[in-house]
Amino acid sequence: MAKIRGTFKNPAFVFVMILAVSNLFGDMTYEGGASLNGPFLTSLGASVAIISITSGVGEFLGYSLRSVSGFIWVGVSPSMMFVPGPDKGVQTGRYLMDGKPYVIAYNPFKMMNYYKATFQYDGTNYFGFQWQKDIPTIQNEINKALSSLVSGKITTMSASRTDTGVHALAQIVKITSEEVIDCASFLTLLNQALPLDIRCLQIETCEGSFNPTTFSSSKEYRYLFSNNLKLRGIEERFIANYPYELNIHDMQKAARLMVGVHDFRNFYSTGSNVKTTVREILSCELSEVDPRKVLLNSELFPISEDLRTCYQLSIEGRGFLKHMVRHLMSGLWAVGQGRISIDEFSLLLAGGPMEKRLWKVASPRGLYLHRYH
Repeated sequence: MAKIRGTFKNPAFVFVMILAVSNLFGDMTYEGGASLNGPFLTSLGASVAIISITSGVGEFLGYSLRSVSGFIWVGVSPSMMFVPGPDKGVQTGRYLMDGKPYVIAYNPFKMMNYYKATFQYDGTNYFGFQWQKDIPTIQNEINKALSSLVSGKITTMSASRTDTGVHALAQIVKITSEEVIDCASFLTLLNQALPLDIRCLQIETCEGSFNPTTFSSSKEYRYLFSNNLKLRGIEERFIANYPYELNIHDMQKAARLMVGVHDFRNFYSTGSNVKTTVREILSCELSEVDPRKVLLNSELFPISEDLRTCYQLSIEGRGFLKHMVRHLMSGLWAVGQGRISIDEFSLLLAGGPMEKRLWKVASPRGLYLHRYH
């Protein structure tokens, strides 16, 4: 009886009892060659069991295991500790303690790993960012590339959704993965797996609480266009052209009117469920720029040396409606052509009635999601 009481005081016995009573599914392997099979182990939250194994093999509760001389619980992020293991969520670690320990970890709660990635892409060949079944989108290609490199469940969430044909210089994407990713080496592998018109610029670990749709206070778009210039075929992918005479000075005046809180009901496309068409614009400027500098001399957006300048609408806001920037661009072209006055443009910004839209939505090819603030 004393021997039995002593057994119950043994930490190793208590440890095994807790795990056995938990009766969770899955097989467990650990470094050192032994295995624990059957409905046996639980991580008891986010903890990891680190067990030092000594010699001798015995049987306990019908499970074959080596005798345990001691164990310790360590609450640590799995991304700091785990490497991929066998099927059914099993993961094994390779850490040392007192010379010859073995790390055992089972993840029945499927503890996930989180990463923040920055993508740049040419949107010409894609039907926007968001995933669509059997339709080429940016998210489809990113998910496909990630799935080819890592096992287990993986999901992605972007900070915003660009429309068909729209480009991005710095799209933020949260990646959630069952498998741990080594960011330093994974960046090269991911770019090798992605199409040439999508590049991952950076990937880093982040907290699970990171929400890409709310992490920034504002975002900035750039719209590039030329005026009555003949563009090369490749440049037509990246710069829109408006082939009519424009009064750029009047357009610049109208662009400055956009700053502030306005009702943009005249400057968006229907089809999305929005509670209000009121938005706040923090800055808006129309200027002449070197397109290569705007596009960061990226290989994704090749611009010839002959094209030294174009026009740029730079606009930063706390939120945008569907096609809003492209409608604003078309509205400015209407001002520049003299089809509407600056005062009429101001009334439209106030949400005044417009019996018939005076423009078509501008081409997506000149629009870039530039950055988040």
